[in-house]
Amino acid sequence: MAFSPAHSKYILTMENYNFTGLARSRPLINLGGAGASTSQSSSSLTANARQQRMQREQLRKKEAASVHVQRVWRAARVRQACRSQWTTALDQELQLLQKVEGRAADEVQAKWITATRLLVYSSRGSGPRAVLSNATRYLAWARTALRSSEGTQPSSSSSQKVATPILLQPLLRTSADSTKDSQQRYTFTLSQVAAQLLTLVRHTSDLPADTDVRLHVSTAALEVLHALFISAAQNQALRSTVQNLQAYLTEKGRWFESLAAHMLAYVSVRIDLCNTCREADDLPHRPQPAERKSAPPSISIAIQLLLAPFSLLSASPTSSTPTISPALLAEDFVRHALTIPFLPNRIPLNSLTYLVSNLPVGQVTQALATG
Repeated sequence: MAFSPAHSKYILTMENYNFTGLARSRPLINLGGAGASTSQSSSSLTANARQQRMQREQLRKKEAASVHVQRVWRAARVRQACRSQWTTALDQELQLLQKVEGRAADEVQAKWITATRLLVYSSRGSGPRAVLSNATRYLAWARTALRSSEGTQPSSSSSQKVATPILLQPLLRTSADSTKDSQQRYTFTLSQVAAQLLTLVRHTSDLPADTDVRLHVSTAALEVLHALFISAAQNQALRSTVQNLQAYLTEKGRWFESLAAHMLAYVSVRIDLCNTCREADDLPHRPQPAERKSAPPSISIAIQLLLAPFSLLSASPTSSTPTISPALLAEDFVRHALTIPFLPNRIPLNSLTYLVSNLPVGQVTQALATG
């Protein structure tokens, strides 16, 4: 077959052509979008991508914040509903405990434990507001706690009448009546109640302006603490339990600070009285200092409670490891109690005598030297 010059030119062109496998050229893609008429620069594309990313991040934060707000609101609503149910049940239990004559001791103790747990549950919250809101219920509970259940019928396993407060009845029950686990649970409940009582004593001045309510509530709370940490400590069977409760409250730093705050709050009560009488020109315009003769009974109880940890420490066996650090006790006592202004003038003479005669001079002197 003869080839024409045109054929030879075509063959030479094909021999010099390098075929890469692509039949057509790649299409040009406009990154600005289908509706963009002109191409954008790389800086503008980067700025748009960054803005979209920030918008998506802001949307995620808004969604997480809305979920958090809803969760907090639902939790607060549930807590409010539960607290309302607990307070209603607590009022019913306290009303039933007003009349214990002729009732079985087991029934009375069961209702008392239920009321104590309801008091703890209904007073839980942020800050002392939850405790102060139940001040009147604490007053009714404290008056019931100090009552004796001598009028109740003895239990089936014990025919003896125990002339101790209802507060200590569950701790004195024998193993046949109650297991050790239930006593440990009640001891834990007592530790929570004692901490709440100290909060109530510390914030006495935050209660309503009615002075009688302040003094009655704080006095009742201090009487319960006296029965739990002084009267109960004289019982050999309860001493270890009381020492553990005392160690728990001392480690939390609530004991001396709360009692000292109550003694200082008595001055604020006196100032409120002076301000009330100032309008009637019954008293001079200068607030009068606290007087020993007008000191409420709670001051004497507070002085005894200030020295209660040292009494428990000295009553513990020398061979056993103390549950409370003596150095920590002395340090907290010096920091909160001995720094009260005009302390000898604030307390009655019999309380001052008790304080001086029972003061751990050696430990206090060492704390002052090291401090």
